[in-house]
Amino acid sequence: MSGLKWKLAILMIVCIFTGSIVFYFLGVRSKHSIDLRGGNRRISYEGDSTIKASKPGCLIGDLKNSLVYWSGRNVDTELRLTTGNWSSSNSYLQTSCTPNKHIVFVKIPKTGSTTVASVFLRYGFRNDLKVVLPATQNTLLRLKQSEYDIMRDEYDKNPHYDIMTHHSKYDRKAVEKLMPLDSVYVVMLREPVSRFKSAFNYFRVSKKFGIQGKNQLKTYLSTPKFYNSKQSGLLFNAMINYLGYSTATTSVQNFINEIDRDFDYVLIMEYTDEGLVMLKRRFCWDIGDVIYLKIHEVKRKNYQELIKGNTDPEIPEKLRKFSEEDFLLYDYFRRKFENILHKQNADFFEEVQFLREVNRKIAAFCSSKSDTTLDIVPCRWTRGFTIHKPYCKLMMIANRPFSVLLKSSYFKGIFNDIILPKV
Repeated sequence: MSGLKWKLAILMIVCIFTGSIVFYFLGVRSKHSIDLRGGNRRISYEGDSTIKASKPGCLIGDLKNSLVYWSGRNVDTELRLTTGNWSSSNSYLQTSCTPNKHIVFVKIPKTGSTTVASVFLRYGFRNDLKVVLPATQNTLLRLKQSEYDIMRDEYDKNPHYDIMTHHSKYDRKAVEKLMPLDSVYVVMLREPVSRFKSAFNYFRVSKKFGIQGKNQLKTYLSTPKFYNSKQSGLLFNAMINYLGYSTATTSVQNFINEIDRDFDYVLIMEYTDEGLVMLKRRFCWDIGDVIYLKIHEVKRKNYQELIKGNTDPEIPEKLRKFSEEDFLLYDYFRRKFENILHKQNADFFEEVQFLREVNRKIAAFCSSKSDTTLDIVPCRWTRGFTIHKPYCKLMMIANRPFSVLLKSSYFKGIFNDIILPKV
């Protein structure tokens, strides 16, 4: 029997040694060719993706039944815990940086900005940050140097907010009166033709003008009474106008240069995941802080076939005549963003793929009916966290209902101080 044990022991050692060599050559010291797909372009990146043995690989945990706890309290005890439960473990991922909590995000309609805004709003909600909110039910922030239609606490001695992420036309001087000097300025742009199609559908332009048939976009762009209407303000040059452009004050290129100086990050919707990973690294956040679900995903057959799927080559040509400034703005910052991507190492692109995989797992988990939790185990990009079903609801809340949630939390805090003063 002792001889058999020795043989088994030797066989086990050989298997472990062989497996280690295979893992090293196939996984640890591998060359990765990573495609970045954005619009009709593709960027290929190839680099060394050496993974240090001291940092475990990033794996998605299994679903499991469990009680939901956060900071030692059951989630049913408070609104915050019920709607925003997310827990994190400081097992071995140590960072020396301080998380950034001051963000200005210029939210431009139909640029994919709802996804990014949702990330910022959830971060603010979970960390009890002050978010700039419209005083009325409108989701548009009215920001002028002499007029601010926003919620204020006259007893709050701190005049500054932490996060601004609702729709608002960009006015640097007005924003600086509300936000700290160390705020990070972010905006997201979208390929103009794609944005035009999305806005055309969202604002129901066809229905308003009675446009029918397969060439609705071309009909609109070819008919003066349509493209000269007030509706065109939501369709043409919307991105550059939201950023405060005025033909009377400066040239397009000078304005683009101003935006380049003002903003720390000009994200591109076609590279949403890459942009979020960049922000995550700059902000010293966890990967769990930038996870998201698609909120306004349109699946209507009419939109998919007649509008989004319209590949008529005349559409871009006609649209450029009305939105030349938006095309110039987008082309400039897309080139700049892609140049930044080319300079990233393999670890960056692996983290992008990890974010996508986590988001896919979360989407599947949140759409399931089972009463479970989803564990994301610690690795070099995350301290590890657990997603509970109540958090899925929070991830699907857009700006307007999120404003209601933040306002209710705000008033709840005020009344708690009045009714239950701290001793």
